[in-house]
Amino acid sequence: MKRFKPFTVLLLLFLATEPVDANAQQNKKIHIATNAAISPYFIGESGRGIAAELIRESFKINGFDVQFIYQSNYQIQRSLLTKKVAGAYNFPHKNITNLFYTEPVVFYQNIAVTLHDKRKEIRDIKDLKGLSVGVFQNASNFLGPDFNSTKPLFGTYKEFYDQKKQVSALLNSEIEVAILDKNIFDYFNHQLKTDFQEQVIPKVKMWKIFPKSGRSVAFLNEKFRDNFNDGFQKLKKTDKYEQIFQKYIKP
Repeated sequence: MKRFKPFTVLLLLFLATEPVDANAQQNKKIHIATNAAISPYFIGESGRGIAAELIRESFKINGFDVQFIYQSNYQIQRSLLTKKVAGAYNFPHKNITNLFYTEPVVFYQNIAVTLHDKRKEIRDIKDLKGLSVGVFQNASNFLGPDFNSTKPLFGTYKEFYDQKKQVSALLNSEIEVAILDKNIFDYFNHQLKTDFQEQVIPKVKMWKIFPKSGRSVAFLNEKFRDNFNDGFQKLKKTDKYEQIFQKYIKP
């Protein structure tokens, strides 16, 4: 009996399932699945964050109301492919003709972070060999083929849904290397310093071994994609666009 891979099963469901948001075009409400643990892009389930505000404001320009559904990275994929939501943020680019990707909402600069007192230098992905590495959930779909081919050679490998715990694990020497977006690291590193004012937070080194990568919203509906892109271009011409970034990223 032929066995189907999990993604193949999801794809078959994607082709067969009736979308929950089929009438969203009429009622002007759009449900988007995203991860709540990627501050400063989405902060908890408060509806705050850089990406949250950029997406909401872009759709607001064209009269749409956005509701975010907070899930893990793996659940985000399932929700979109089974048509439980109209769109998904943090959804990896896949060759599926039925999905429509917006222009990048933000650009991530993924980095490798080590403690400053460690002598190991990380100049290339291959320098991660033999080390204990902690990454964000579903990192294999975002960090490229070189990362995936080197991953079996890591000393240990762990994915973190909660990226504050990922940063904490590095600072507590539970892992040797943390791989995540620089803004996400800075946000949680600053937060940990605030949480533990009397505790000395170790200094770190940051290694840019990954190219910048855009994060888009994947939609089931081409019109939603076009509505976002139109609103986003209009938003970028206003003062509000820069104000959103300045609110969450400190110089």
